[in-house]
Amino acid sequence: MRYLELIQERQEKNTSLASVMHAAKKAKEQLSYDAKDAIQHWQSSGWDTGPLEKSFRSNNEIAKDITSVGQGIRDALHSAFGNTITLYRGQRNYEQHELSSNRILFSWTSDSRVATAFAHNQKLTREISDAEIKQAVDQYNRLGWCKFGPYRYKKIVDAPGYYMIYNKRETVTDGDEATMEADFKRDQTERLEYNKRIKEQGQVVKADVPVDHIVWVTNDLNCKEFIVKLNPLDIQ
Repeated sequence: MRYLELIQERQEKNTSLASVMHAAKKAKEQLSYDAKDAIQHWQSSGWDTGPLEKSFRSNNEIAKDITSVGQGIRDALHSAFGNTITLYRGQRNYEQHELSSNRILFSWTSDSRVATAFAHNQKLTREISDAEIKQAVDQYNRLGWCKFGPYRYKKIVDAPGYYMIYNKRETVTDGDEATMEADFKRDQTERLEYNKRIKEQGQVVKADVPVDHIVWVTNDLNCKEFIVKLNPLDIQ
């Protein structure tokens, strides 16, 4: 029952986000050329040194235009989510100096997967469980073949104790049945260590962000980005 509730909650959230993104798209049409250009620079990685950050630091006409027009987006957010919305921010460890600077604006997202991808800068590999290893070895012992990861292992009839490894239809190499389980275990360990190294490169911060702190919302790059007056250091 809880699973169905989670599915419904996700669908409702997506519908609410869609209404916010629609409001943001309409609001963008009302911005001045310079204000649109400042947001575009932000999306092109011009965060701490770009015109949007500089504008809000000096509270110039660009900042005032974005703040005024952006009220329509905040109104849509209030209607859809109330006074706060759960957002995520992916941070890489070498960027800590940026957090302690006098930056005003920070990029957040409503999609935890986007934050995770940004934090780690690389895709995590699929980890392998002990149960998967046991299932593969047991099947090989029964049937003379098994699939493990992206590879297929097949017993060599003319060479007892050995098998061939195939990637789709291509032969990769051969192997020794005596070390099959150990080889699978080594693959498991290597994947865990790889993911650990990637995860150590960054972290994901989660926060219930006040809607009134949100400057702008965009999904132009399919990342559900929220530009927010909220330094992650203030909520850790």
